[in-house]
Amino acid sequence: MMPELTFRPGVPAILDQLEAASIPFGIASNSTVEWVDEHLKIIGLRDRFEVIWTRDRVIQAKPAPYSYLAACSELNVDPEEAIAFEDSNSGTVAAVTAGLYCVAVPSRITESMDFSEADEVIDSFDEITVEDLAGRFRKARQPA
Repeated sequence: MMPELTFRPGVPAILDQLEAASIPFGIASNSTVEWVDEHLKIIGLRDRFEVIWTRDRVIQAKPAPYSYLAACSELNVDPEEAIAFEDSNSGTVAAVTAGLYCVAVPSRITESMDFSEADEVIDSFDEITVEDLAGRFRKARQPA
């Protein structure tokens, strides 16, 4: 039913950069595990993710923070040291509530949502590199 399903531009490059820098990453999704697994397989990215937390694996879906907290725990990463990429308002609220630095990357479906709680908003993953993002993250998280 979704023959045009593909990843967002820049996503494979970001995943490559994370892997090259040995930075752990995973998925915290408001979809079901079946939906996430199926669609990651279709676009050829399923093998890139060992950690996947979905709405049916936590006690409460986004905007509650549980999927992010669970993913960070499984990755052995402090949420305050983690970055979330989000495309929805409820996901942004969940990430920020969990303590993650949040980069909103709205899609054409979600672009009219409120992303004012995000730490930054970008139009495309092509706009960033892991190195640049790490610098902005460190600067934002420095004590005042």
